[in-house]
Amino acid sequence: MSNTNHSLTRGSIAAKAAALLTAAALGLTGFALTGGNAASAAETTPTAATAAQSQEDTPFDYYAGIPNLPSDHVFENITLERLEDILRYGKGNFVILIGGTWDSATTAALPAINTAVKAQGIEKIYNFDPHLDNAGADTLVNINDKNNAVDAFAKRFQQTIDEFGLTDLQSKNTANVVDLPTLFTYNKDNTGDKVLASTANVADSAELTRVLGTAKNAATRTNGQFYTNYYLNNVSAGAASVFKQGEDKDFSLISVTYGELEKLLQSPGNHYIFFGATWCGNTYATIRYVNQEARKYGIKHVYTFDTILDSTSGKGSPFHIRDNYNNGSHPLSDLYTHLVNTYLPNLVTEDGSHGVVDSQGVGATRLQVPLLLHYNKNNAAQLPGTDQPAGPVTDEVVDYHGKTANVDAKPQPTAREYMLNWYGTTYDDKAIIQGGFSITGDDLSAAKNYGRKVNNDRDAYIAQADHFYSLLNLRGEIAQAKTVSLNGYSAGRVAAFKKTLAAAEKTVSDKKATISATDTATKNIANAVTALAGGNNGGSGNGNGSGSGDTGNNPVAGNTDNAGGNDSTAGNKPSRKIVVAGNEPLSRTGAEATVIASVALSLALTAAGALALSRNRGDAAAAQALSDSTRPTSAR
Repeated sequence: MSNTNHSLTRGSIAAKAAALLTAAALGLTGFALTGGNAASAAETTPTAATAAQSQEDTPFDYYAGIPNLPSDHVFENITLERLEDILRYGKGNFVILIGGTWDSATTAALPAINTAVKAQGIEKIYNFDPHLDNAGADTLVNINDKNNAVDAFAKRFQQTIDEFGLTDLQSKNTANVVDLPTLFTYNKDNTGDKVLASTANVADSAELTRVLGTAKNAATRTNGQFYTNYYLNNVSAGAASVFKQGEDKDFSLISVTYGELEKLLQSPGNHYIFFGATWCGNTYATIRYVNQEARKYGIKHVYTFDTILDSTSGKGSPFHIRDNYNNGSHPLSDLYTHLVNTYLPNLVTEDGSHGVVDSQGVGATRLQVPLLLHYNKNNAAQLPGTDQPAGPVTDEVVDYHGKTANVDAKPQPTAREYMLNWYGTTYDDKAIIQGGFSITGDDLSAAKNYGRKVNNDRDAYIAQADHFYSLLNLRGEIAQAKTVSLNGYSAGRVAAFKKTLAAAEKTVSDKKATISATDTATKNIANAVTALAGGNNGGSGNGNGSGSGDTGNNPVAGNTDNAGGNDSTAGNKPSRKIVVAGNEPLSRTGAEATVIASVALSLALTAAGALALSRNRGDAAAAQALSDSTRPTSAR
């Protein structure tokens, strides 16, 4: 762009985008936010600078770092609950691999299996690890071991084999349930054996061809199908299901295993995590809104973890890592204390600082279920606009109590569980279960709910979740806006842009800012970027995104894909209309409401978003190469 022509033509926008993308390819971490003026020289490739990391929704791949396995692999790591969901409800032929990434034989075979599977037109292999902590020889919960000292562990996987007609997989070694690894194809509706074919020799190409040939164009079953089906079939007394038929395609919740969660917490970037469980009545009352508010703000990944590793055995179970039997004798309490003390040191919770004690006498804060939080392993500060203490948990949805909802107050405020006494909810307002609400009085005021006047726990939770996503969304858009080079723009446009950015930073720092205020500030940033570009959209012509977006808070939805082998959504998607939230009916902010994206920024900012995504994907791949040896022995 010359110093005599500052209008952004289609050609100049393309040149600007090319410069940004070239910088991304070189691995630059950000761009200087510099003031422009009419006399500036011809614009050059922006220089690297330390810019605030975008609070985006960073994709995560559990299998990243495995040698020779491409990023577009077909593997999806699943919990025991999801395995049993596929076996019980899945329609069609499925391909399932039993084995763990801790096993060298399994990881060595994954690339060849991936190639063979794609040759058969198969989109997905569901990978279940019977080491429920995904650890190797020092696993604490091996349900494939029939001689396990914990009787419940010794019997649990055999129960699955017997219930779903998988006896063809039974190991000849009486100490094990099945041989590891084992690849098999399955159809619950087959008139003969449910297991169509199987092999424990996954390194043999002929065996792979034989087994996979029985399941060409195999079926898939998504997280959305799993969750909606569960809640349609398990309804609390007096209530309708929290999800409707057909809502499975508009889903952000992704269930993860213990080892998957730990690798996620080790990985750089920004992640949304929901501690919740299908067996939990309080989760029943909140899970719809966790998902619908995520979708409202363009969040594609909310990683969901159940602290009961088999998801069915209930409280007091040896599978429940959050239960220490009150004396440190629980077989899995070491897993819990390791997880919380290593990765979540700044949790705010109702249950105090030593709610769980492990076998070594080490205590850890007992987190609440349900609990929605945002995480960045590198964060060491208390971020503006939140009550969250400084640390990697950047914010969480908790009901703060005390003289003031401010973590700097002395004494520290308490944080009470949401929905403590309220077990029913539904997408139908009229079917809400009345009575038993745990919050009353001033806690229902608009001042406590970021500008929303609410009448019950359900509406209060929606307001709190909406504010949580809205604040993070605004913080991310501010960070992305700071990566835009202002070289070559007129002094007036630069001044207007900086003024809008300063106003947004003031809003994001205001703990009393309403949801409407934070959403409006996000919209204003989008308008300011458009104004900076002279009021056009950069001449893209179709409003589509950058082609490989899916950063969750990325303000333009382009060709998207959920990384990590989980649910995928592909195709060019137009930018969605921006709607200022805050006044819509509280229970109509999900799939049936006007969909809200974060913002549709200019092409220059889209390129900066592509840079951030490229950086995060590269870092995530490196993080996934970490071995399980990083976990202390006492935590295994």
